[in-house]
Amino acid sequence: MDSVEHYQAFFKTVEGTPLPWLETLRAPSRERFIAHGFPDTREEAWRYTPLRSLERARFTPSKEVHAIPSEPLDLDLMRDAYQVVFVDGHFSEAASCLEGLPKEVYLKPLSLALKAPGEHLAGLFENTETASCHRLEDFNRALFSEGLCLDIQPNYHLEKPIVVLHLAQQAHGLNTLQHRLRIAPGAHAHLIEVFIGHDDSPSLTTSMTYAEVAENSSLRHVKLQREGKASHHYSGLRLQLKRSGRYRGHLSSLGALWSRTEIHAQLGSSAECELEGLLLASGRQHQDVETRLDHCGTEALSRQTFRGIAHERGRGVFTGRIVVAPGADKTDAGMSLRNLLLSSEAEIDARPQLEIHADDVKCSHGVTVGQLDEEAVFTLQSRGISEAEARHMLTFAFANELIERIDPASARASIRDALKASLPGSDFGSEP
Repeated sequence: MDSVEHYQAFFKTVEGTPLPWLETLRAPSRERFIAHGFPDTREEAWRYTPLRSLERARFTPSKEVHAIPSEPLDLDLMRDAYQVVFVDGHFSEAASCLEGLPKEVYLKPLSLALKAPGEHLAGLFENTETASCHRLEDFNRALFSEGLCLDIQPNYHLEKPIVVLHLAQQAHGLNTLQHRLRIAPGAHAHLIEVFIGHDDSPSLTTSMTYAEVAENSSLRHVKLQREGKASHHYSGLRLQLKRSGRYRGHLSSLGALWSRTEIHAQLGSSAECELEGLLLASGRQHQDVETRLDHCGTEALSRQTFRGIAHERGRGVFTGRIVVAPGADKTDAGMSLRNLLLSSEAEIDARPQLEIHADDVKCSHGVTVGQLDEEAVFTLQSRGISEAEARHMLTFAFANELIERIDPASARASIRDALKASLPGSDFGSEP
């Protein structure tokens, strides 16, 4: 049985929904995946990211929610926040907390929303776009049965962040989730996502987020991926920024054996999109980040700042594409990709791309791939610091410059701790 046949058997478990619009969403994706399977390296977007290990494995959806371990839960991060916890792709009501949710905010896991569908749920699935970018997105659409539904009313500022915790515990488990977010005009929200898994438990997580940020509204989004070193992770963000909409996102991709994260955004007139990210590939890890920002309106602003670290035999891939549509005058777009190689066998492929169809624009990109400054290492050694400690300090400082800009402080501390754990021997950078 090949991989397509294996997963096709699970499609039957999600067919027959009483909601026609949901079946309309699923059916084309099912057909495309059955016909073509997973992407391969003959496709340009997947040229540097083979899926051989993903195709060889056989992952199975979990049928029940397993017990919540206490160890991986970040209590500081969860404190003073609305909490939504998914375990092996299932909503865990016992571990979640939505008490005190204001009436202006519709926030439910998809499994509960489907039991009493209303105008909020149908509206969140209106902008589904029939053609997906590739077949991993089709795979997610064909199989998802859980996720987060968020709809905020106009001019409401949600003061507390929403923390979404994904726990992968089942060996060879398949977790497919789809999140739908709508931030109404003048509203504001802050979303923090954390993906955690065990090092010795192979699993596959696919998570798609579709977000609409309306006129004069804003969304802040922090994502930390630190799944187990035997897991596979794919996540995508499809973002629509309306006129004067604002999005600020931070991604730290530190875990998983194989990981790909995509961020695709459409910017309307005067919209602002700021992306910052850190990827770390060690051992035999493969970390892939792809962004595409489509400037569709006039006077839109975008900034991308990413840093990559690879050591041992780790490999990182970053593809950043800026597309300026005809008539998108006064676009201001900038991209900075800085990468650090810590061993002779490490590799990072950085591919900045500009596609400009308008004249009155300002677009730029900068890429560096290098090693630690040996003079800086020597200077620290001259002050009584060992060579290993000096290299850890400089590597941590390289990444921490981005981490320092994360809000709130609890998310900043959580990502800093995760980075320290991924750089053995480093005891630097702790907050008091």
